[in-house]
Amino acid sequence: SALQKIAEAYLSIELEKKYSKDEILELYVNKIYFGQSNYGIKEASNYYYDKEPNSLNLDEASLLAGIFNAPSSYNPFYSLNYADKRRSTVLNLMVRHGYITQEEAEQTCRCYHVGWLCGIFYLSDTVNIEEVRNIW
Repeated sequence: SALQKIAEAYLSIELEKKYSKDEILELYVNKIYFGQSNYGIKEASNYYYDKEPNSLNLDEASLLAGIFNAPSSYNPFYSLNYADKRRSTVLNLMVRHGYITQEEAEQTCRCYHVGWLCGIFYLSDTVNIEEVRNIW
């Protein structure tokens, strides 16, 4: 509704008065849903990669950046092809907006190792994605 849009605009203006854009982004990524009952980047990076967020490489971070747009659709455990395409989209957007170079995007290791541990799948960076697709 129009009233809701006005309230959202007011809240965003007030937020920008109090916090920088980086602080707002940090607040956001620490609360959003990443699928598999994971809320926030810390839970997601630990779940998908068994790493803290500051230890993620570009490949891993770009996959997580793509997941929260549609966690069910881009979950690499269930939709590896969609997750890979979404990560490529994220990398291309990063190039377009000047965050990384085309060369960095092309050199990004697109590798997964899908394992089975205690009844759950996990990812690590040891096997090429094509090998995983051949298994599935």
